[in-house]
Amino acid sequence: MKKLRVILPAILTLAVSTSAAVTGTVAWFTATRLQTITMNNLTAVNPEAGLNVTLTAVAGVTVAGNTVTHKNMRDASVALANNAATVYRAKLNSQGTAPAGYEVVASTYQTPITDLYYATAYDAKFSLAITTTSNKYELFLDYKNCSFTDVATKNDISPAFRIGYYTGTKFVVMAPFAEEATAITYVDSTSTANGSYSSALKKVSEYTDPIAGLDQITNTTAAAELTHIGTLEGETQLTIHVFTWFEGTDEACVNASVDGEKKANAITSSLQFRMLEQKAA
Repeated sequence: MKKLRVILPAILTLAVSTSAAVTGTVAWFTATRLQTITMNNLTAVNPEAGLNVTLTAVAGVTVAGNTVTHKNMRDASVALANNAATVYRAKLNSQGTAPAGYEVVASTYQTPITDLYYATAYDAKFSLAITTTSNKYELFLDYKNCSFTDVATKNDISPAFRIGYYTGTKFVVMAPFAEEATAITYVDSTSTANGSYSSALKKVSEYTDPIAGLDQITNTTAAAELTHIGTLEGETQLTIHVFTWFEGTDEACVNASVDGEKKANAITSSLQFRMLEQKAA
């Protein structure tokens, strides 16, 4: 196996502010609600090869340099796989009290309401600034050193907040405000919501550092395998397809019974990526 040594991390910082207002008593929103999410993205540079990150808008976002601004969002469900993402919305029964099946949302992820989206998406492309180097680097999502903060509000829906991505060979789902014992569920067909992400990343404090002291990657190291993105060498580029949504199957999306409101305010996220350089044995 190739030995690896730690280089300075690249950091993707997401500053998120959200708000919502809903009524009803079911685990999917039944009235108009809005969340405005703004993400500010910063990249730290490693002095040996340099790590570039280029962001490209896909749906429900605008990109200016390394800043992603999200449109308003409502609840939905995203089924992520290694090479794809399917976004679902709930079809409510005639009384508006429970889902009566689900529909796949078109790839724009836009609702009939202007600038209101079921999910937002953008691509983050990683590359080496110095492409002439002969060194190889492994890129990881370092979840232990990610940070997620939320200003608590009454009837907070932040536990339903999700960030996920797929690479083409693997995927990661983050539910940073979910308790460890909570199942991270999703809609898995137009008729069922039986999906569950058994290895979803939840409370950061529950995780040991998957990279510190690691000098090689092995398939038996679950944490390292889970967060590993791929190899950068020369002009090689690695792209992750990033999705953000509020999961409608989450219990936190049950509408408030006290004042009829659900809110998610001042969510701030910092996603940290770390490179390890391959060294000859």
